[in-house]
Amino acid sequence: MIASDTRLRTYLKAFWNDWLSRMCGPLSVPLGAMAVFWKNAPVKELWGVLAIVAFFVASYRVWRNERSVRLNEFENYQQTAQAEIAVLNEKNATLSSNLQSQATSLGVKRAELVLHPRGGSTYIVLQPTPQTTAPNRIYVELNLAIENKGNRTSNVVSFSFDAARTGFTEFTPNYPTNIQGRRSSWTLPGTGLGIGGHITVEVDGMVSGQLGFFISFVPIGDSFDGTLTVTDTEGNSASRDFYLTEHYFHSFVQSNSNLDMTRVASPADLLGVCYG
Repeated sequence: MIASDTRLRTYLKAFWNDWLSRMCGPLSVPLGAMAVFWKNAPVKELWGVLAIVAFFVASYRVWRNERSVRLNEFENYQQTAQAEIAVLNEKNATLSSNLQSQATSLGVKRAELVLHPRGGSTYIVLQPTPQTTAPNRIYVELNLAIENKGNRTSNVVSFSFDAARTGFTEFTPNYPTNIQGRRSSWTLPGTGLGIGGHITVEVDGMVSGQLGFFISFVPIGDSFDGTLTVTDTEGNSASRDFYLTEHYFHSFVQSNSNLDMTRVASPADLLGVCYG
């Protein structure tokens, strides 16, 4: 910004420069002509009027020039300030974006669940009571692993299963020790994933095993496809398709009614069926 010069000498200099230009310039020409060609022209009066008019015009011009300088100076300063503000705004926007990205990557923790089928998922059609009625429930055992790829421990508390595209049904993991099916008796260890209604998966961890449950559904045939969905306490979920086959020993048990139905068949039993 240009320093403001308020000295009287500066004003008088500007005033006198403009005074002389008005006295010797266009304003004095017509009055000078009148003094030459007008014999009885009041020369002194004319030049007196010229001096008064030139005085006011010069004063006005000094004031106008000063204001023009200050106005130009202000406009230049305003443009410079706006340019600097635009640069600062751009830097602030970049900094804010970087801080937000860092906060997202460092401060926000979230689980990321992935289901992995392990093969061998099976089911058994439950023997209805009384036996004269049609079966309407099965017991499912999914062999799977649950992986957490996120940066926060996951506590899975919700389970649902869609059997053969019939719609999702919520269930609670259940682990009986023995199940009487329509074709066989299934002896189980009585333990598995989700005992107590939840499964905890640590950060970058994986838990694997069997997930057992009952659902009201009986497939047509001896296999079907189903979809499992699990959800944790923070709403993170994962889904995966599974292929299930009916319990392996159903044909063996059906064709050998004289065998003990309360135990799992042994290799010797299988050989007896094949060669007996």
